[in-house]
Amino acid sequence: MRAKLVVALVVLALAPAMACAQSSISYTSGPTGGTGTVTASGTLTLGTGESVTTVTLYCVACGAEGGENGCAVQTLCMGITWSGTVNNLPSGTYLVFARLKTSASGCVTNINDSPAIMVPVK
Repeated sequence: MRAKLVVALVVLALAPAMACAQSSISYTSGPTGGTGTVTASGTLTLGTGESVTTVTLYCVACGAEGGENGCAVQTLCMGITWSGTVNNLPSGTYLVFARLKTSASGCVTNINDSPAIMVPVK
């Protein structure tokens, strides 16, 4: 009887965390570098009961300052899209990725990152 109770408590404790791990973010365009800028856009999917908290495009350079910029988020009939540009970057090569933060009942924050891609900036 005691073992069944322990198993039931473990299942209940893990259920909210498993339900929150369903969202994802990906690119449809970019990321591409320009003169002092990186631009990207893409789509995201949400798990049941999740809502978007933020979408942020990150540019990180080794040995140099990185930048970040909040992205526009639009809800469309066929899904959800995002786009963003990071400006005023010094020339160099940047590791670029987009981060999706979502929330749902039982979860404070769920974080998903797109694939990271090296992007040259002039």
